[in-house]
Amino acid sequence: MDPDLHDGWLRVAYDGPDLAVIEMEAPGTGWKDAYLDFRDGRRCAQIRWDADHLPVFIHLRVDGAITATWP
Repeated sequence: MDPDLHDGWLRVAYDGPDLAVIEMEAPGTGWKDAYLDFRDGRRCAQIRWDADHLPVFIHLRVDGAITATWP
């Protein structure tokens, strides 16, 4: 799942543990707590995103370690 922007949520694929500290960051915006959900039948991490465009980069951090970066 590529990063997705829908209904004010910025979403990325997530297949890690449920009981973890999950955060997302678009460089320059700071780390934000992410919420887990499902989109199109796939698990995703998501944060509120007010902009109407995808950020250039997105980082996903789980329990303090960056586990994924898009693009």
